[in-house]
Amino acid sequence: MTQEKDYSFLFKNQIYFGHQSVGDNIIEGVQKILLESEVSPLVFELPSKKIPIDEPGLYHSKLGENFDALSKIDNFKEIVESGRLKNCRLAFFKLCYVDIKQDANIEEIFNHYKTTLLKLEEDFPEITFLHCTVPLRSNQKGLKSTLKKALNIPLVNRLENIKRFEFNEKIRKEFSAKNNLFDIAYLESMSLSGKHLLSRYHGEKFEAMQNDYTSDGGHLNPLGSEYLAGKLLTFLKAQINE
Repeated sequence: MTQEKDYSFLFKNQIYFGHQSVGDNIIEGVQKILLESEVSPLVFELPSKKIPIDEPGLYHSKLGENFDALSKIDNFKEIVESGRLKNCRLAFFKLCYVDIKQDANIEEIFNHYKTTLLKLEEDFPEITFLHCTVPLRSNQKGLKSTLKKALNIPLVNRLENIKRFEFNEKIRKEFSAKNNLFDIAYLESMSLSGKHLLSRYHGEKFEAMQNDYTSDGGHLNPLGSEYLAGKLLTFLKAQINE
């Protein structure tokens, strides 16, 4: 997979990325791209000590608890307010597909996210806060899916992706105008040939992950990992150069 080769911005800036397992997949892709580009390691785990990081590179850490979107928002706020990122040029985090389930309170999660991030932007103007849409799951396929349709059994993946689409549309509406949105959901739903996987289920619109990018319906396989990682590096470079 062809990638842009200039990663010098990682030698000059500190960037923080909070995540869980899909974020691990993306970080693995970033490390692979940098290794293939013969760039010295510039990806580090955020030190556990509550002292400011002072060397350039892409720092990352696990954030909050899966299935609990609010815990991830609050943990990101805690890390920023601790002063550990005071030298960072960019800081961002992502929620996971498991944080937005069929019964998710989209208004509560979005309002808490928006309120928290706008307050952080006000309190820490030296940091540029980036935003991400929530990753997706792929559509169920095969005999099980066919039987569920025939028996009129709800397809949970589709119902959950409808909720994720609802949340992601709010994120897009609120933050995309600032050009600081890394749209993971859109990228996951777009094939390498440029086909956007946008569907309807029971009249509701949703995006789904392309099956080529995943082996289990949610996490990124090596192709998906390197694909998202390349897009992230290009996005971060553009943010630095603005």
